[in-house]
Amino acid sequence: MSDDNMNAYEEIANGSGQSDPGNHGKVRASYDELDLTENVVAIGDKLSMPLIPEGARIIDAWIKSDNLGTAGIFDMGLDAHVDRDGDTVADDADSLVSDADAGGQAVFQRAGLGNVGIGKLIGKGGAQPYLIATEATNAALGDRIRACVLYIAP
Repeated sequence: MSDDNMNAYEEIANGSGQSDPGNHGKVRASYDELDLTENVVAIGDKLSMPLIPEGARIIDAWIKSDNLGTAGIFDMGLDAHVDRDGDTVADDADSLVSDADAGGQAVFQRAGLGNVGIGKLIGKGGAQPYLIATEATNAALGDRIRACVLYIAP
């Protein structure tokens, strides 16, 4: 068995005293919710959330919803944005959460292994998270969808 160090620890331990600012800081949240009225969300409807700021590292995301009747599936993604290296990242509708299915039951869906937005560092201008309906809802008045993106703020 050997002892090894993770990258940020190594950078601090070797005397530089610095590590990537996206690796530590305060955990912040981009949280929002929507109270639904009957048949308010159709396939392709995009529900924007508060902006993730420049320099942030996304660490988790989730969608929580009441039972939306017999239908209602949502993904969470990021609009096109610039990453920390200055490269443009294309709009990706399920980069944070996939297939939160609230049709027939309440749901709590977190980011999974296939969600490529987790761990990403956000570049200049920030990044806009959003929910998108991949299946229309037939929600009753007062049903609610909640969504959250957790990130490290430098």
